[in-house]
Amino acid sequence: MAKQAIEEAGRAAAGAGKLQLAQIETIPLRVPLARTYKGSAYKMTHRSTLIVRLHTEAGIVGEAYVGDEDGALIEIERIVRDEIAPRVLGEDLFAIERIWELARPATFDILRDRRLGLVACAGIDTAAWDATGKALGQPLWRLWGGYRNTIPMISIGGYYREDANIPREIEALQAKGLAGMKFKVGGLSADEDAARFRQARAAAGDDFVLLADANQGWSPREAIRFAKLVEHADLHWFEEPCRWSNDRLAMRDVRLGAGVRVCAGQSEFSASGCRDLMADGAIDVCNFDASWSGGPTEWRRVAAMALSYDVSMGHHEEPQVASHLLCSIPHGTFVECFDEERDPIWWNLVANRPPLVGGTITLSERPGLGWELDEDYIARYRVERDLASGSVEVPDLVDREEVPVLVRERHDHVLEPFRPAFVRLVRGQLRERRRDVGLALDVGDDLEAAPEDAVVGEAGRLDRLDELGPDLVVTPLVLGLLAGIDLEPEADALHGCSSDGVDRVGGIGSEYHRSALRRASGLRSGHCATAARPSNLARVSSNTIPAA
Repeated sequence: MAKQAIEEAGRAAAGAGKLQLAQIETIPLRVPLARTYKGSAYKMTHRSTLIVRLHTEAGIVGEAYVGDEDGALIEIERIVRDEIAPRVLGEDLFAIERIWELARPATFDILRDRRLGLVACAGIDTAAWDATGKALGQPLWRLWGGYRNTIPMISIGGYYREDANIPREIEALQAKGLAGMKFKVGGLSADEDAARFRQARAAAGDDFVLLADANQGWSPREAIRFAKLVEHADLHWFEEPCRWSNDRLAMRDVRLGAGVRVCAGQSEFSASGCRDLMADGAIDVCNFDASWSGGPTEWRRVAAMALSYDVSMGHHEEPQVASHLLCSIPHGTFVECFDEERDPIWWNLVANRPPLVGGTITLSERPGLGWELDEDYIARYRVERDLASGSVEVPDLVDREEVPVLVRERHDHVLEPFRPAFVRLVRGQLRERRRDVGLALDVGDDLEAAPEDAVVGEAGRLDRLDELGPDLVVTPLVLGLLAGIDLEPEADALHGCSSDGVDRVGGIGSEYHRSALRRASGLRSGHCATAARPSNLARVSSNTIPAA
């Protein structure tokens, strides 16, 4: 929408005193990384995020992208569509606190990772704030406090790799204009990581900020030893030094025992968790993550408490929202990013990303978050790929005759999250009932996951299983489709073919088959916004949920 149109719509909405939510659009993105990134006890192969767009009756669209959950990306989108959308459609987006409260039940399921509901809530909350800023004609850094519009930016780096070249990595960050680096430690001994950190300081010089991030990798004793070994290397702060099981008291001990500034908060789910870190004297800096923990509304509650405890505020990653939050307050520190290989989304999705000048970025006067997202980049990496008709029509499932259904094109970076579901389905069928189901599976590095009696086809994938009938043939390509529709108990058959006409799923003809698919893929009745009936279309190309 052009700037003038946004301003006119904003004036109309502000004059009416209401910004009614008409529909919700979700777009999951998944981008493969150039290499595997390893921290103290984790690794990353992809950068994923969820774009949420809130369309209002006034024509204003609140837009935000949140999170970096790879395997759970589709589940987060489902939570937005199926659990939050019915609660907030038709509501006034100016009523931010009410929107936040209406979305909150998505975090109540005690059998599900609570973080998934929190990220889903954050997508709604952040996009609602963006819409509000656009309606009022003000950038969020100003609406949230307006303390400044410039903020130093540092990069997260120092990942473990066999061919690591720490001086070259730091030189590249300095050439890009960054103010500093948060350096990964905690994956080796305190002595080994201290040597790496001192090497980084020698390469960086005195005017480059260096922080250490152990990602909860050490015991208090190990963390204190590391801090003392680098005490002359100008360690700015020590982030999440201790393992999670007793981290508040452990971090307090590190803070007092080593005399080092400690940062934590990203692993907390709520403002009250951050309050306890402050009250226990565990931290000097709180890096609560708005995208991981329910949105900017909750982050701002933490920031207000932090002032009374003389605790500074940071933000774990997510520069697209962290920059506005940290600029808005007097006790903000650094906004974080990664290099382009580790976070291609920040460096490519945001078309009008501000330049780095003297180690800082300057936020614009554009209303809301002020970002323009690159539609070509979205089209390239959206999980739900281009469809010929713009929708998937689920035909009347009454017989076993093959009915073509358009499904996603084959893209490894799209299908990778679904591959484990097929492994579970294969094993489950072989273990529980060795008949009625055949299965086709793309084989990557998981050859050990294939059953011994699998037959590998010419295309390098499992075409079928010996001794099992061809009644049901499922591929990762088709599971990508199934992840977007509901398998109703009364459905007698589901058929599909890919663009090349090779992959098909047919004959989901028993509740046993359907339940096996649900167990394998995490689907269950009611999970998706569309039912498997001809009257319902899954708008998977835009994932738009209109108001009832």
